[in-house]
Amino acid sequence: MAQKTEIIVAVLNGPNLNLLGEREPEVYGSASLAEIERATQESARALGVKCSWVQTNHEGQFVDAIQSLKGKADGALINAAAFTHTSLAVRDALLAVRVPFVEVHLSNIFAREPERRRSLLADLAVGVVTGFGADSYRLGLEGLDALLVTSRPTIRYLTGFSGSAGVAVATRGALLLVTDFRYDEQARQQSGAVARVEIEGVSVWDRLFKELGGSTQAGNLIGFEAHALTVKEAERLSSPVASAWRWKPAAELVERLRVRKDPGEVAAIRAAGKLAAEALRETLAAVRPGQTELAIAGVLEGALRRHGSEAHPFPTIVASGPRSALPHAHTSPRTVAAGEWLLLDFGAVVDGYCADVTRTVVVGARADDSQRALYTLVQEAQQRARAGVRAGMSGREADALARDPIEARGFGAAFGHSTGHGVGLEVHEAPRLARTSADPLPENAVVTIEPGVYVAGRGGVRIEDDVHLSADGPVLLTDGCTDLVELV
Repeated sequence: MAQKTEIIVAVLNGPNLNLLGEREPEVYGSASLAEIERATQESARALGVKCSWVQTNHEGQFVDAIQSLKGKADGALINAAAFTHTSLAVRDALLAVRVPFVEVHLSNIFAREPERRRSLLADLAVGVVTGFGADSYRLGLEGLDALLVTSRPTIRYLTGFSGSAGVAVATRGALLLVTDFRYDEQARQQSGAVARVEIEGVSVWDRLFKELGGSTQAGNLIGFEAHALTVKEAERLSSPVASAWRWKPAAELVERLRVRKDPGEVAAIRAAGKLAAEALRETLAAVRPGQTELAIAGVLEGALRRHGSEAHPFPTIVASGPRSALPHAHTSPRTVAAGEWLLLDFGAVVDGYCADVTRTVVVGARADDSQRALYTLVQEAQQRARAGVRAGMSGREADALARDPIEARGFGAAFGHSTGHGVGLEVHEAPRLARTSADPLPENAVVTIEPGVYVAGRGGVRIEDDVHLSADGPVLLTDGCTDLVELV
């Protein structure tokens, strides 16, 4: 008898997946099923796996495809689509055939309608991959046994832990958090309900490897956050004790889940936006010509703290006069003169979630005609994008909402940055509203809308608000008060 030398994995796709690419891109992404198949086949070849591929809209044909796997496939990736939630026939076929399979979904079914959160198949699967878009298929093939998490925002997202030191591991059935003695009580309070917390007095990493030895098997494949791992941490994964496992870079897996905000996350960002507005009103009431940018920044940061901000998510930008033409200026000792622009870009944090706001005002005088014209241009562009942005449009299309009117007035070269970015546990995260981004904006993302025009030697104007991309359209989370303010 000839010895079988290749692994065969069948990929079975259920109803309506043939419409991918045009069907609700804000939920399922912009990739077509054919594009997903090509990418999956490439991943399979790299792993030395042969893939077969089936898609059907008919329950009986889907059942037939499952039954045909017996004796012919070593495993399967199954995206049963709506059948996941409704079909006992599909479940019975999988029970009968007993081929190991990974359940795959493009969207995060647990963040969707209640009827989509129940799977009739999950308890039969060796694993479930949900919410990673087209990459869900690749992840199902690779079959990571665990994910090592070292980035602080993602540790907080998974476990609730807000300390500055620790590592976490997510396996298929559990979360592990390892931190040091400074955070013993805090870690147990914040994370004890969702993770096993281990406290280490000497080396967090040595303790991590010890705990991995008890919760995983030698040779297991563990992903790590390649974008977040330091060189020193990477060296630890090459140490003799870490060689018991196989390590694989994982490309921002949890960050893709973080893009879609749940109601609690949206509420935290809204609260941060509210206190940011209160702090700004208090600050502007105190601004006078003759103050320095640093002094004004101190007033603003103090007001943010008094109104309840947990932190400053980035260094506050206060830029005046010609320095307001520097999009990311460093606050300086420069004295603000009457009749000048004053640009304030600042943030607030509530329950770990950030708001990001920019306002530009005129200090000590009425705006002149050129200032008023420039401000009106940016304000109209910002309001157009703020009102028109929708989940499902590409980042490029969203960017054009603000960019087109600015370019039409001849200031395109003076608007060199993107229109916006995602905001959440980090003040800059996915998605991007940029000319270079073809990716669709996911439903329930929170994004900034922040066009600006910068004229060297004269100054610049930027206006920024935060918007929730709800199923019903854009919802403003900051105050949206963008009428020109003249501090006279």
